[in-house]
Amino acid sequence: MVMTRTRQNSTLVSHNVTIGGRRTSIRLEEYMWEALKEICARENINIHEFCSRVDEHRKESALTAAIRVAITAYYREGMKQLSRGIEAGGQTREDRSPVRGRDDEDPPRGSEAGTAPQGLG
Repeated sequence: MVMTRTRQNSTLVSHNVTIGGRRTSIRLEEYMWEALKEICARENINIHEFCSRVDEHRKESALTAAIRVAITAYYREGMKQLSRGIEAGGQTREDRSPVRGRDDEDPPRGSEAGTAPQGLG
């Protein structure tokens, strides 16, 4: 995947991603791309799969907005699990991933904003 600056002095970086068999360009901040790469590495999925899952669950929002929300939701859910673990006796590592959900259940649908779910299945 090649990263290119989309505009001179722009903070957005463009990547080509294949979603549902079609190639599309997504522009996100470099920091968001790094977070997305971390999530994908942890979940053992590629960026195309992550973006496809977000696309399947979004409602009316733009894909890039849905991806940003999914990234934020992933880390928020991870922090909630970490906090619960610490409160429950010092356990600092969650047993399940916020992307996979509980017992591989179907992922919850997007928020009222029409964006990505907390779990991506």
